[in-house]
Amino acid sequence: AEVYQVQDRSAALKTVRDELVTEIQSNLPPEDERPSVGFAGWWKGDIWVYDPNKDGFGAAHTRPVQLNDAFPDVPGYAASNWQEGKIDVEKALDADPDVWIQINAVNGKDAFENAVSEMKDDAVASRITAVQKDRIYSGGVNRQGPIYNLFQIEMTAKQVYPDLFGGYPGIGEPVPGDERLFDRRRVADIIDGDI
Repeated sequence: AEVYQVQDRSAALKTVRDELVTEIQSNLPPEDERPSVGFAGWWKGDIWVYDPNKDGFGAAHTRPVQLNDAFPDVPGYAASNWQEGKIDVEKALDADPDVWIQINAVNGKDAFENAVSEMKDDAVASRITAVQKDRIYSGGVNRQGPIYNLFQIEMTAKQVYPDLFGGYPGIGEPVPGDERLFDRRRVADIIDGDI
């Protein structure tokens, strides 16, 4: 904001984000009633697990939704180094997440669909609750600016809590107007400098 001299726009976008996060968090069920979420990457039978509540930009779209992490006690957890977070499918089944968010999948529909198909066809992965209940979702990208972040926070809330926030329509599909968690027109106005 300082480099481009758009501090007012930045502050206005932050207000929109703060309101979005407050709306989501104020409607969440108690922690012990939330579904467990596997924030992970399936790649041809290999799995890397990540902390959806960690600091930093990589979890900027999941942390505000305060996910009930399915993998915190899994050996090899990717606290900081993705190479250390590789686990086998048996460990994923032991954790048995209710919801699976496939990391960095929102920009690759074909790769995401291939991963889902592979998980459903795998003798062990197919027994994971999220796979059995078709609750595998495309996760947002970890490199995100303030506008992309708004959409990805909304997406995550809808994926994990469709009964509270309306269902996630899928990659590239618009969210119905009455199910949007933030005002698109307001964001457009801010971008245009109409603060």
